[in-house]
Amino acid sequence: MNNTVIEAIRGDITKVDTVTAIVNAANQSLLGGDGVDGAIHAAAGPGLLAECRNLHGCSIGEAKITGAYDLPCEYVIHTVGPVWHGGKSNEAKLLADCYRNCLQLAVDKGIRSIAFPSISTGVYSYPVKDAADVAVRTVTEFAESHPGAFDRILFVLFDAGTLDIYQTALKSVHAEQVSDTDMHDSLPNIIGFYHEYDEYGCFSNWYQAGFDYAGRYYANSEQFMMYHKVMMFRKYDLADKIMKTTDPAKCKKIAGQKFPEFDADMWEKTCYAIVKRGVKAKFSQNADICEILLNTGNAVLAECSARDKKWGIGVDLDNPDYLDVSKWKGQNLLGRILMEVRDEMRQEMLLFKGNFKYIDAFNLKPIREWKMTAGELKRMPQYYAAIHAFSDTLDSYHVKQAFYAQPLCEWEHAMATNMGGGLPVIGFFEMKQDIYDTARRLNALDEQVRDMLSYSDDTEDDDGDESTEEEKVLFRFTRAGYTGFIECTITESNDHRYYLNSEGFAAVFKVPAERIEITAEEADCVIRTAAPAVQWKKHYSHKESGILDGYSWELKSSWKDINVNSSGKSNYPENFADVVLALQTAIEDLWKKHTPETYDEEGREARIAF
Repeated sequence: MNNTVIEAIRGDITKVDTVTAIVNAANQSLLGGDGVDGAIHAAAGPGLLAECRNLHGCSIGEAKITGAYDLPCEYVIHTVGPVWHGGKSNEAKLLADCYRNCLQLAVDKGIRSIAFPSISTGVYSYPVKDAADVAVRTVTEFAESHPGAFDRILFVLFDAGTLDIYQTALKSVHAEQVSDTDMHDSLPNIIGFYHEYDEYGCFSNWYQAGFDYAGRYYANSEQFMMYHKVMMFRKYDLADKIMKTTDPAKCKKIAGQKFPEFDADMWEKTCYAIVKRGVKAKFSQNADICEILLNTGNAVLAECSARDKKWGIGVDLDNPDYLDVSKWKGQNLLGRILMEVRDEMRQEMLLFKGNFKYIDAFNLKPIREWKMTAGELKRMPQYYAAIHAFSDTLDSYHVKQAFYAQPLCEWEHAMATNMGGGLPVIGFFEMKQDIYDTARRLNALDEQVRDMLSYSDDTEDDDGDESTEEEKVLFRFTRAGYTGFIECTITESNDHRYYLNSEGFAAVFKVPAERIEITAEEADCVIRTAAPAVQWKKHYSHKESGILDGYSWELKSSWKDINVNSSGKSNYPENFADVVLALQTAIEDLWKKHTPETYDEEGREARIAF
């Protein structure tokens, strides 16, 4: 294993003379105690105690180093293991931390050989088999991730029974490594995870990695998930209990209580979006685990739990069937979320040149999307999930319709002045955070794409033709009670022709998806689709300066006639007039530069959102 020998032997750790450092299973005072701790202090002599007094104790899971004094090694690394409380107090992670932190101290000191006792299995009552599994896996994974750092790592056990258990654990890990090597070339790249103390334990919702979200701090994503689960049904007493503990097992137990308000269908509709929020916040605010996630390449991530067929794959990590997708029995929702988060964070890393960071939207001023109504915004697919994660929790159809009809920034103001204006606060600011994060990412992506497509007027392409210039405009429309947005590109081609994407207007006005014509004549500018049912017409007169004035617009279609004059008044809803005026403004900017002689028959792809 990277030339590192890892083995278990029977013996007295205070007499081992083949390693540079031994590990002491100490108590938090570091001043000596029972078992291995007492034996090491007795063998080392009073010098060890004197040095330990200056260390001022040690926290559970942490490690500190001293000289060895009368012991046959050079150093003693002291670590404090967890007391066993039935496995529900984060004991496994704390025990794994003991081994990791000791090994890290050894690496920092250049120590290449080290001996461990069986930490926490004495007076702290940790079950030996469980402790051995944690110890062997943690040490093995650390050695693999630090190739060449160690020559020898020993587990020195006092009795034959403990030795047998550790040797069995070592054989099991070795067999898994051989199996993984044999199957590597024949199976897809799948990374399984489950326990928070395993190599990819940070993918677990139980992994302790704190983060902020919508003005609140969470110790782990399990706490985030369970808090929002009970708050969705106004169980404030349970939410308060969840926020008072960082133990994910306790959080799950509190939220798992039966209460009459719980609506399984409502939770089912919203839980995916809620968990994804917490998972992304966790990784985006913790650089160490973010790096682990981004370094998984395009591997399939799978939560390996035989009991969980919703969030996991329904197969345990120690069952080789987890490497065969056809044998999965669960939906693997957590794995899917992790892969989605991985892709989004990669995109953001490229967009923000590696400097992306969490920006709390709680007190930020309204952006364009936040000034829109929820009904408008949910028709843009990038925001659909964020809107529905909140709207699906609303009690009635009438409440939902009210929510969809009013700008989101006005709802926020209502909450600040009269406790929600009829909407629940829980989930609202989480929705705001989602919307702001998405808008920030999309704006950065749009800016990058624009930069890639922008060329100077005198730049020539491979064929020697002049490049094109593009301008984008966002059209807002209302029809049959529905409001939506469409983003189109107005392009000046290399021969000074102009064209719009036709598919967007076709979707809005229900006309064939054919070209849109933009022409200019002596007295007017006409924009019409290939279908004669829809036509805009603009009349203008030239001044010597070339500035346009005296315009009016006409729309003729099978479903409504509209006339819009320069004041913007209309016999049709005001929102539709905004469509025409926005189009007028964009075209006018182009016509100030040139007067096109004809039109381009080819359209250009546009982003359409409803």
